[in-house]
Amino acid sequence: MLTDKKIKLSCIMLARNLISQGYPFVEAILSVIPFCDEMIICEGYSADGTYEVLKKLEKVYEGKIIIKRKKWEGKKDLGEVFAQILNEAVEESSGDYILKLDPDHVFDRETMETLLFLASIQPKVNIFRLPYLYFVGNWVIKPELWAATFFKNDGYVRFGGDGGGVTFTSLGLRKIALKNIMHPLRILRSIYCAYTPKPVYHYYALFPGNYITRIEEHKKFYKKYDWNLYDKVLTKLKEIKDWNKFWEIVAKEIVEKTWDWYGNRKVVKYTGNPPQPSIMKPLWGQWEYKVREELIDYH
Repeated sequence: MLTDKKIKLSCIMLARNLISQGYPFVEAILSVIPFCDEMIICEGYSADGTYEVLKKLEKVYEGKIIIKRKKWEGKKDLGEVFAQILNEAVEESSGDYILKLDPDHVFDRETMETLLFLASIQPKVNIFRLPYLYFVGNWVIKPELWAATFFKNDGYVRFGGDGGGVTFTSLGLRKIALKNIMHPLRILRSIYCAYTPKPVYHYYALFPGNYITRIEEHKKFYKKYDWNLYDKVLTKLKEIKDWNKFWEIVAKEIVEKTWDWYGNRKVVKYTGNPPQPSIMKPLWGQWEYKVREELIDYH
């Protein structure tokens, strides 16, 4: 699945206290770095060893990984500061296209090849929406969720909300409308759903020992979100020591009852299809996330 046209790809990622929150960020980075010309990591002064690990990766991938360290200051009612930081990273990106990588997103190799192929044969598409399979331990949300996280670096798009995906700016919409003034329906072609061979694996939560810390960290950036139900369930989870039981409670008592934004979907037990990426298999069933130094040394 190759073309003669070389796509220069920038990747942008947020990073702050990823180890203590159980983000498999090393695995996420390694899943896409072979396809990236640059990766800008916006690091928010971690205090748990995350920064030091990123610096090791920066040394291994010298000239490709770029760490931008600054305090995450901005509106934190509902995570707006994340969009602000990501938009700053977009401004600094030099690629033809940009991929937004969350530190718990793992990409299959064929998925990355497909995205670059689609960009090369669909030059008029500004935004590509990708399918994401959300993991809540050994439970998943079906069908997959879609997010606009791969896009042309043309100044037409910008992150909004809490940075979950991009949308067109007012100026971008006007420019696209003018380009298609004789054929208005072609505006719809500016956004494309990329049906990749496999979805992006989104490990929203995989390590019970880090889950409560992750929720406490999220509270700092989503101050107006109603956390009452979470707090009640977290109290129960502190007493649970079984990996399977832990995630069943999270899936049934938190996700099903509070994730009303994901629409007409169900939380179901993961059956092994699609299969786990090989880089993630050793982490399955682990209580806490631990950085595997051999991955960094090997690469």
